Amino acid sequence: MSARDNGAIIRSRQKSTKNLGSYVSNTLKDLGDKSPLLGWVSDMYSMAAKAQRNFSRVFSMGSKAMSGGGKGKKAVKVAVQNNLASKAGAVVYTGESASHWQASSHRTQVAASSAQMLINHEEEYDVPEFVLPYEISEVHPLTAEFSDETYRWLARHHIDTQVGAQAWNKFMDEEIPGLAGHVYVDTQPKEFLWCCKYVALVVILDNVLDEPEVIEDPNKAATLILEINKVLMWFFSEDPHLRQYLKPLFNCVSADQRDDVVNSFSKSLAYAYTSSRSGLMSLKLQPISSAFRDLWLEYCESLPHECGLRMARYIQNYLLGCINETKNRKSQAFPPTLANYIPLRRQSVGMEPLIVATDLFVKARQWPEIPNYVFYGPHMQRLLRALSDVTAWHNDVYSFPKEVLKRGDPHNLVFVISQEHGCSYMEAAIHAMEMINNRINDLETAAAYLQVEAPYSSQNAVAEYTRVCRQWVTGSHQWHQKSNRYNEDHRII
Repeated sequence: MSARDNGAIIRSRQKSTKNLGSYVSNTLKDLGDKSPLLGWVSDMYSMAAKAQRNFSRVFSMGSKAMSGGGKGKKAVKVAVQNNLASKAGAVVYTGESASHWQASSHRTQVAASSAQMLINHEEEYDVPEFVLPYEISEVHPLTAEFSDETYRWLARHHIDTQVGAQAWNKFMDEEIPGLAGHVYVDTQPKEFLWCCKYVALVVILDNVLDEPEVIEDPNKAATLILEINKVLMWFFSEDPHLRQYLKPLFNCVSADQRDDVVNSFSKSLAYAYTSSRSGLMSLKLQPISSAFRDLWLEYCESLPHECGLRMARYIQNYLLGCINETKNRKSQAFPPTLANYIPLRRQSVGMEPLIVATDLFVKARQWPEIPNYVFYGPHMQRLLRALSDVTAWHNDVYSFPKEVLKRGDPHNLVFVISQEHGCSYMEAAIHAMEMINNRINDLETAAAYLQVEAPYSSQNAVAEYTRVCRQWVTGSHQWHQKSNRYNEDHRII
C-alpha cells in the first residue's frame, strides 16, 4: 500500500473522529452541565478519539504489496495461466487446471456480462498482507474438546451420512469449530459449545448447497431452506417480517409444486401457533434441519422472546442470501457489478447471526440486553454491516485461487474488482484489502456512536458486541491462515 493510500485512510479516520466530536458536543449541550451522564459521554468520546489515533499509528506502518499473508503462513502463490474469453455469452476457462475444474467439481461455468471480458496474462497471486488493528488472543481452552463434541453431535444427526464419507473427512480435517475457538475466546462453556455447533452447521449447509446436483436443481435448495425456516418460525409464526420474506423462498420452488409447498408450510405455521416445544420435536426433518432444531430450541429457551426474534430475522436473511447465490449459479447471471455484489455477499456470508449470538453471552453474565430501539437503530445496523463486509471480503481474498481460478465461481470480490476496473488479480486483491481497512474504520465509528446512543444500563452489552466484532476480525484472520480448508483441493466458504 502506498504512503498516499495510507494517508487517505488516516485522514478518513481523523474525519470520523471529528464528526463524532460534533455529535458528542451537541449531546453534552442537550444533557446540561449537571447531568450524571456528562462524564460518561465525555469518556466515550475520549475512547473513540484514542481508537482513531491508534488506527492512524497502525496504518502509518504501511503494507507490503506482496507478502506471505501474515506471520506463520506461507504465501498463497498460484501461477495464473487461465484466459477468460467471452464466447457466445459464456466465459471459457482454458488454463492448465481447466480439466480438473470441469471433471472434479462440475461447477457452473462463469457467465459473461454483456460487456466483453478478457483477461489474458500470466501472473502470480499472493495474499496481500493484512495489518491487524487489534491484539491477537489465544484460542479458547476448550476448543479441542468441544470440536470433538461438535463432530459427535453432527454425527448423531446423521449429517456424516448425508454428506458422504469423503466430504465428512475433509470437513473434519478443516477444523471448522476452531474458527469459533479463535473468535469466542473467553466465552463460558455452555455458550461456547453452542457457537462451535452453529459455526460447523453453517459450513455444512454451505457445502451441501454447493453440491452440483443442488445447483442444477434449485428445488432441492429451496426445500432444505424452507424446512429450516419452518423450524426458525415455530415460536414466531405471526411475525410479519418473517412471513414477508418467505415469498422469495417460495418463488424458488418450481411452479408445478409451489402451491402444495405453500399450503403445507401454512398448515405447519398454523399448528405452530397453537403448539409448543413438543410440536416442534414431532416434525420429521432432514439431518441439517434436525441439528438446527436442537440449536434453535436451546437458543430460544435461553433468551427473552425479543432476542430470539432478532436472531430469527437475521438467520432468515442469511438463508435468503444462500438461495439467491444458488439461483445465480444456476442462471449464470454473473459476474455482477461491484455495487450488486457487495449486498449479495454481505447477505450470504451469514455473519450477522454470529454477532447477534452475543445476546447469549450477555444473558450468561446477567447483563441487561440492548433495547430494540438501539438494536434496530442505525448505529448497530452499521456495525453489523461493516463487520459482515470485513469478514466476507477477507474470505474472498483468501479463497480467490480456488473459488475463481480452480472452480470458476465468480462470487468473489477480487474477481469482481478485476473485471470492473480492468486490473490484474493482484492489484484487485490489494484494492480489496484497502476496502477492508476502510470498513474497519466504519466499524469503529459505528461502535463509538453506539456507545453514546445506548442507555447506561446497556453499556456492558454494547461493549460485548463491540469486543466480539473486533475478535471476529483477528480470529477469522488467524483461522484462515491455519485451516486446511485453504490448502486442500475443495470448496472454501
